[in-house]
Amino acid sequence: MSKLTSANQVVIAWLGLGRLACALARYARAERLLTPEEMVATHHDTSVAERLAREVGIRVDVSNESAAAAAECVVLCVRPHQALAVSMEISRSMTREKLLISFAPRISIRELRGQVPGCGAIYRALPMHRALGASASRFFISPELGTR
Repeated sequence: MSKLTSANQVVIAWLGLGRLACALARYARAERLLTPEEMVATHHDTSVAERLAREVGIRVDVSNESAAAAAECVVLCVRPHQALAVSMEISRSMTREKLLISFAPRISIRELRGQVPGCGAIYRALPMHRALGASASRFFISPELGTR
């Protein structure tokens, strides 16, 4: 168990398991950055989540809210048209101790803050598309500035 987690808490909840989130979860396991117990994932198609679970041992949850409640960091990897609805769904689970990282394009930190006002910090991460083929570790991360 990681020093960051308690007995029942995971470090990261991946909400949405498209190519990006799957690549990041695989990278975290391959590099031994996280154990399977430290990750939980949700996806609208449970077969996608179950496939990743078999591959890297990640836990699967059918509820975005319960996955977010269990995590210290929530990574929002959904399509833009889903982002605000999912962020509203997890709002009650997002406390000041939690971090939200959004990979949803065209959704501002200000918009997310409106949906999850209790969240400690919100960051937007933008993948560098050329990097995705070779490495899932190259991203531009924009901190929350003056949006509290």
